[in-house]
Formats: sequence, C-alpha cells, structure tokens
Amino acid sequence: MPQQPTQLWQMTAVELRQLIVKRKLSPVELLDHVYARMEKLDPKLRAFVHVDETKARAQAKRAEAAAKRRRVLPPLHGLPVSVKDLVMVAGMPFTRGSALFKNAVPPENAPTVDRLLAAGAILTGKTNTSEMGWKGACSNRIFPETLNPWDLARSPGGSSGGAAAACAAGIGPLHVGSDGGGSIRMPASFTGIFGFKASHGRLPVYPPPPVGNVSHVGPMTRTVADAALLYRAMAGSDDRDLYSLPADATLDQTLRRGRKLTIGWSPNLGGVIKIDAEVARVCEAAVRKFEAIGWEVVPVKVEIDDPMDTLALHFKLGIGQAVMGFPDWRNQVDQGLRRIVEQGEKLGPFALGQAFIGRGRLWDQFRKAMAQCDILATPTTPTAAFKAGQDCPDPWLEVADGAVRWFTLTGICNLTGQPAASVPAGFDRNGLPVGLQLIGQRYADWTVLKAAKAFEDVAPWQDRWPDLAAA
Repeated sequence: MPQQPTQLWQMTAVELRQLIVKRKLSPVELLDHVYARMEKLDPKLRAFVHVDETKARAQAKRAEAAAKRRRVLPPLHGLPVSVKDLVMVAGMPFTRGSALFKNAVPPENAPTVDRLLAAGAILTGKTNTSEMGWKGACSNRIFPETLNPWDLARSPGGSSGGAAAACAAGIGPLHVGSDGGGSIRMPASFTGIFGFKASHGRLPVYPPPPVGNVSHVGPMTRTVADAALLYRAMAGSDDRDLYSLPADATLDQTLRRGRKLTIGWSPNLGGVIKIDAEVARVCEAAVRKFEAIGWEVVPVKVEIDDPMDTLALHFKLGIGQAVMGFPDWRNQVDQGLRRIVEQGEKLGPFALGQAFIGRGRLWDQFRKAMAQCDILATPTTPTAAFKAGQDCPDPWLEVADGAVRWFTLTGICNLTGQPAASVPAGFDRNGLPVGLQLIGQRYADWTVLKAAKAFEDVAPWQDRWPDLAAA
C-alpha cells in the first residue's frame, strides 16, 4: 500500500472509509496501525481491558477480501471500533469493572454490537469503566485506573473513561460508551473529544441495565461526522430492549446546517449547581461562537428540582438489586459503591414511587425551560479533569447522601431522555479540556448533531492533540 500523506491515527473515520472504498487503504493495514498505537500508548493510559487480536485480524482479512470484490461496502466497512466493558460481546469477558463478574463470558452480542458488525466494523477491544458505571471516574478493583492523555496525573472521567482516553490519544477513530448520568459526556469533556447521548430508545440497550431506562449507549469520536456515522449504524428498535424506538426518517438527515437555531444559555441550570469560574469562562466564550453564524444566543430561565435526588434513587435501588444477590458482595465491590448500596438498603417501601414521581416532575419543569430555545447550552461538567485516584472533583468528594451532585448538568438528560452532546469548548489555564453541553428537544437528535457540527465549523478542535498522542 502507498504511504499515506497524513498519519492514519490522525484521520477521521469518514476519511479512512474513503481510503478503504477507493482501495488506497487495507482494513488489515489500518487494524495493524491501531494495534501498534495501542501497544505504544496503552501501557501509559490503561484504556483497554480485553483485546482479542486474533479474532479482529480475521475480521480484517475478511473485510479486505470483500473490499476487493464488492463495489458497494457497508457504512463501517473495515473501520476499527472499541466498545466499553458495560457492552456485551459474545465470547469476550463481560466483567463490568467488577469482581462479581470476573468470569462472565456472554454467548451473544448486545444489539449495538450486532449492528456494528453488520455494518462492517472491526472490534478492536473493550475499554475500561468504573464498576457497573456507578461513578464519574475510571477506576475499579480489578483493572488499573485509566489515565487522561492530556495529563497522566488526572482522570479521564467516567464511567466511559477508557473509550475517551483511547479516542483522545488516537487509538482508533470510533468508540462506543454508555451513559447513565453523564458517562459519555463527562469523559468527553475531560479529554477534549465529542460525545453524544442520543434520545432514550434511539440506540437499543441490552441486557437491561441495573439503573433501568436512564441508561443509554452512544458514540465517542473526535468529530461530529464520525459520531453521526456510528449513530446511523446503531440506531433502531430491537425486541430485546422494551424501550427501543423504531428507526425513522430522521436517520436520513444530514449535518447540513439548515435553519437558524436559538441557543439558550444556562450556566448552572438555575443555580442547582456551582460551576468552577474557569469552566464558566471558557463555556461562556464558547457559546457566543454561535453568534458568528447568525444564530441567536439567549439566556434561559431554568427552575427545576435538584435532579440528583431522583437520579441517586435509581442508582441506589437499581445497582443495589444487581449486587445484593451475590455472597459476600460487601467485600468485593468498590467501597464507594458499597456505601451507595447500603444507603439503598435503608430506603423505605415508597422509594421507587418517589423516583418515578420525581422524574415526572423534573420532566414537567425542564420542558418549560426547553420551550424557550431549540438547544440549551450548559457546561458539560462543573470542573475540568480532577486528579487520578479520586472518585469526584475536590468540592464534591464528601457527599453524605450518595447523590453524586457533580453529575447534575448531565444527569438531568438521563432522567428526561433528551439528546445531549459534549463538544470541546476550549482549555482552562492549566491546559485541560473543557466541554460545552448541547441539549436538544425530545427526539431532536439531528438538531443536536447539526448544532454540534455548526459549532465545530466555527471552533474546530480536530487538530488539537495531547502531547502524549503527538509524541
């Protein structure tokens, strides 16, 4: 194969696909490049927890042969994709960051994995997570903690921190994470990549997650177009997911800008959370960039209850039920998770009803705020990346009631099911990435993607790489 003008790790999935279609790049060559980069960088990042190179290389060889004989190739043909270890892959360990599941090997794929493979993707491996996705860091008791490629002394966030770190370092262009309270968007913010949580039901989830239908799967990429490529491939109903939605005409939409949008701005959701001054500064400057394309940016009045009171109930009840059936679970799980489950044990008989009623009330409150705009913009996280070894940023370390309140900005969208994305907004004074969250109306996934692409056009981030990646 001829030498590529740009290093392969710097190229987007859309660009790589064009090379494969034109037979200027072999799927085998591309996979070799990804694994060579993984071998070089992952000992520092510790993003991957399960890799089956033999199986992946067999897939790549079949993809190479198919590319030679077929004119029309599926949308992800020959493209490397990783999935988080909360996503089930047949024949691969499904440890979920937990000693409770250290020997679990499922016989079937999750719906999203079936669709990735049907679209021609090659599975490079599974990425690290916090235990059962319970916290916004990427550490657990069975694998080394994943580190942030922008600063190895910092966390990439979580729980999809392995996917975020791998993406930010250029170990493959496409990654699939999951999001039960911000677990795609928060690590995307901390590592300077794009993360998209679609409307609940657009991307099917199976097996049913412990926290029920607040949990989503979604793409984590370096560009909006790459995320749209993944989103299209994974979307649509699946009978294994009771809440999944049929694919509809919206999947045929493009990222073309279209009509002018009104961007609402609420830096702290009406005061339910305090934002670091540096993050607020970066995001305030970022949201004004929409005015450069003629879109209106308006302040939005938000009056909502604290979402974390309700989201915490889902986690305490759901994950509690998932772990309490195991013998000696208290000595096997992450001690922070143990505290949350023990708090769930003390809840009264009406706690589940409180969770449902609280969620309905939040939806009613938040839809009124969303009625003022097409897209609501907030910071993705209240701080930039915190130190590795911690479960939370410093101001939120001691939370007596187990409601991890630094999730507030992202967690609201898990409760309402609305689409939301984190776009790289810039950097703080320490050189750490900061994310801007874009929240859409219910089921308006493509409006969010178009707004994210419009922002990417005026504030491009694709060529900004951490020193670790560029070395």
